[in-house]
Amino acid sequence: MRIELNKLKKLPVLTKSEHPLGRIVNAEINLEQNTIDKYYVVRKRFFAKSPVLLIAPDQIISINESRIIVQDAVEGDQIELLGEPTSSTKKQSLKINNPAPIQAKSQN
Repeated sequence: MRIELNKLKKLPVLTKSEHPLGRIVNAEINLEQNTIDKYYVVRKRFFAKSPVLLIAPDQIISINESRIIVQDAVEGDQIELLGEPTSSTKKQSLKINNPAPIQAKSQN
């Protein structure tokens, strides 16, 4: 199967357990091997900056015409950074001054 980049960027990125992570906004390409090393995923939110998730190709379970499924490797704290508070933090407001990108393992 082949897909154009502009269509790939429109697909929702979900974990295996159906948690929405966002959409692909960029990709890092390895010019020597002609492969994608990382996908940059951001949840679009109005009036707020969203942390960037770096997804390695080996974390992707499947890509089809309607969505991208990745492994359930995002921990609870990382999900909270994406704006989905757990039951223990529903009453707390989350304040992020300088969020660092969540690094994914990359193949070397």
